[in-house]
Amino acid sequence: GAPKREKDPKKRVVITGMGLVSVFGSDVDAYYDRLLCGESGITLIDRFDASKFPTRFGGQIRGFSSEGYVDPKNDKRLDDCCRFCVVAGKRALEDANLGGYQRSKINMVRAGVLIGTGFGGLTVFSNGVRTLLERGHRKITPFFVPYTISNMGSALLAIDVGFMGPIYSISAACATSNYCFYAAANHIRRGEADVMLAGGVEVSMIPIALGGC
Repeated sequence: GAPKREKDPKKRVVITGMGLVSVFGSDVDAYYDRLLCGESGITLIDRFDASKFPTRFGGQIRGFSSEGYVDPKNDKRLDDCCRFCVVAGKRALEDANLGGYQRSKINMVRAGVLIGTGFGGLTVFSNGVRTLLERGHRKITPFFVPYTISNMGSALLAIDVGFMGPIYSISAACATSNYCFYAAANHIRRGEADVMLAGGVEVSMIPIALGGC
């Protein structure tokens, strides 16, 4: 049966804002409408030459811009996994009227980030392995490990917006986001946080991921 609606006001959790980066763009309402219409966001891959792969189509994000959301200097180093996470997270805060100076309303110590991912920074990882094989270990970027590990999206977003509550990541394959929503809600129910940014991110549109599927 369906779960019963929580009536205890101390345990109820409300979603106040949403943000996303998707094949249908970043407008939440437009994204939902296109899903309801049964529209597919799957297209031929042109991010790289996929002509030699048996599968040559996928959910490729086009026209994305992090301008205004990510520091330009750091933006050059980030894996798309972290980049999309930061942008979507900040858009969720804006949607909740908690963007910019409005974040002063939040007790930062009681605000957390729980963004999950299956792979983490797969592009940075792939580039690091290629560098090791072709140029040696001394040429690997010092950002290789920090921008590859799965919790870095949550960490960078938390640092950027100043949240200092529960900050970590969950990895559970296709169920990752659902687990993050559930765990984030429980932090609020248990009185460990007032606000949680929760969700999931995955960016695997690269040759090594396509070849391994």
